[in-house]
Formats: sequence, C-alpha cells, structure tokens
Amino acid sequence: MKNVIKGRMGQKGVTLLEVIVTLVVSSIFAIMVMQYMGSSMLRSADPLIMAQDSASLTATMEKITADYKWLHTDDNLTVLANLKTRIEDGIYNTGGTTVVNEYVKFVYVDPPNGEGYYEEEPDTVDLQILKVTAKRPTALEIPLDVTSLFTRMY
Repeated sequence: MKNVIKGRMGQKGVTLLEVIVTLVVSSIFAIMVMQYMGSSMLRSADPLIMAQDSASLTATMEKITADYKWLHTDDNLTVLANLKTRIEDGIYNTGGTTVVNEYVKFVYVDPPNGEGYYEEEPDTVDLQILKVTAKRPTALEIPLDVTSLFTRMY
C-alpha cells in the first residue's frame, strides 16, 4: 500500500490515458447538450423570419390595392387591364416577391347530392375578376402567398 501511494506522490502531470478518457467523456457530454439544445438554438429565429416575410407580402399586396384604387379614378372599364399590365411589367416583383395574375370566373357546380359549390376556372371572355397572388419563397422552405381578387366596378 505504501508503494502505491509513494509511486503516485512522485508522479507529476497526467497520463495519456487520463487525457483520452477526459476528452471522450467531454465529447459525449457536448454531443448530448447539442442534441438537446441545438435544434432550439438553430431555429429560434424562424418566427421572426416568417413575420418579416409575411409583412413584406402584405406590403406588396397593399401597394397593388392602392394602385387599383388609384386606377379607378381614371376609367372603370380599363382598370383591370391596366392593373394586369402593371403586374406583368414586374413593378411589384421586389425582394424575392413574385406577383402573378390571371382572369378567373366562378362557376356553380350542382352535384347530384344537392350540395352545390363554386369552382374557380380561367376566364378568357368576360374578364370581370382579376386574381392576383404575391408569392415569396422563404428560408424555412415554407412558401408564403397572399391572394386578392379585384373586380371591375360600375
């Protein structure tokens, strides 16, 4: 017993085995902590990013709506055509936002069970309703879009 104690007393520093064991235990602990907290730390900004992207889409749609109202002061018969032209010119496509539009109509479908509904179809004749969709890809791989319907006023 005295030899063992005497041998340890004269030794300075740590052995290579003690260093390796310490590194392995520390690595395992670090991996456990990263698994537990890593995903919440990496994804903590996601709600803020979604809110910023949503605000950007809302601002784009508000600009389009303001232009629609402004165009109504000129001529009610050409307002949808003028708005469609402005959208197709790309003046609203900023900051990753893409704006697409098409004329649509809603057709009533009356199935045999009696519960009818309206279905959207492309319109190439009447051109009464302009469907405008602002789309924005996000870093979160969740696409955001806002859709508005603009009609001709008489």
